[in-house]
Amino acid sequence: MKFLSIVRYFSGCVSLKFEGVFIEKFLNLLIKNNIGFWNLTKSEISVSFCTNLKNYKTAVLLSEKCGLELCGTVEKGFPKIIRKYQKRYGIAAGILIFCAFIAASSRFIWKVEVSGNQNVPTSLILSTAEKYGVKTGVLYSSVNALHAERGIITELNGISWITVNVQNCVVRIEISETKKQPEMYLSDDAVFDIVAKRDGVIKYIELYSGEIVRDTGSAAAKGDTVVSGKVTDKNGKSYYNHARAKIIAFTNHRITVEVPFLQSEKVYSDSIFKKSLNVFGIDVPLYLKKYKGASDTISSFETLNFLWFELPVKICEYEILPYSETERKISGYDAKISAEKELQYKKDNELADAVIHSESIKEYITGESYIIVADYYCEEDIGEEKYIGPMPALSKLFISYKIQ
Repeated sequence: MKFLSIVRYFSGCVSLKFEGVFIEKFLNLLIKNNIGFWNLTKSEISVSFCTNLKNYKTAVLLSEKCGLELCGTVEKGFPKIIRKYQKRYGIAAGILIFCAFIAASSRFIWKVEVSGNQNVPTSLILSTAEKYGVKTGVLYSSVNALHAERGIITELNGISWITVNVQNCVVRIEISETKKQPEMYLSDDAVFDIVAKRDGVIKYIELYSGEIVRDTGSAAAKGDTVVSGKVTDKNGKSYYNHARAKIIAFTNHRITVEVPFLQSEKVYSDSIFKKSLNVFGIDVPLYLKKYKGASDTISSFETLNFLWFELPVKICEYEILPYSETERKISGYDAKISAEKELQYKKDNELADAVIHSESIKEYITGESYIIVADYYCEEDIGEEKYIGPMPALSKLFISYKIQ
């Protein structure tokens, strides 16, 4: 019944009502002339029913032969809609243009999807894929999946396997990331020294493996070897390993902060809103004049959908915040507060892992700025690993190993 209703809707139908005496004769003539009808409602002097639009004139002629009078007609279906809008050429042109756009754009890539990544950013994968021709707006026949796979996996670290699937208008990039091996499997196959990453006076050394080459209380400059991966036993024989140690030393840090009295600031005026249409990555402005003054911009976009799938079309909206830069002079007190906040921020970041024993803060005021110079006497771990080479048992190349 649903299929029959759909057919009747697109072919068109009409509801008719007749009044008269010879109703039975009229119905018999309809059947005799193969005129189908449905939804029949009959009384002694009237009859109403529905029939196909093409049978309308024949039914009226047969009713006149039986002396019936047509009292009402109600047309239904798609042909009525067509006649209603047949003179509105813009709607027809719009439908044709839309259909042509869909047909033509179906040969292009609409969307690029990435799955399987957790550590490698999606934006990095997409930007790398663009270098090898995988991006929205290109013909899908021009996408060389094998070339893209080789390029992406070669250029990006952390990817062990990749496949690029072109499915009609969508490119799906599926990757598998490399799993980081525990440090012991890699580092134990190589020789490392422990060197000083900054100047300091060694307080004590917690040795786990390796040989100490600088005593407690001695000074170590940045880059000096403190614990060597070359170990000499009691018998005078040498062997190599991965040196591991914690080197606690006294260090000095200086942090300088300068805040000028003359500060520049932005004074914003009313926002300006503009829109553009982005089709296959090409931005089409929907405005006539571009704002040329100094401004900040907040952008957002909305992807258009047709039925259940996304179109390669985005409506972009830009909120332009015009501003003018002015200069204002702040007081010494305000400059002091700003400088102290900046000093605290740098201190929390640069000395997060250090134990501060003492600090010396000096403040200066010049004609143009407020300056704070802070010196810190700290205790911290200054050791860092330095790769020397592979283990001698694993590679003959280690013959060139030299103890620094």
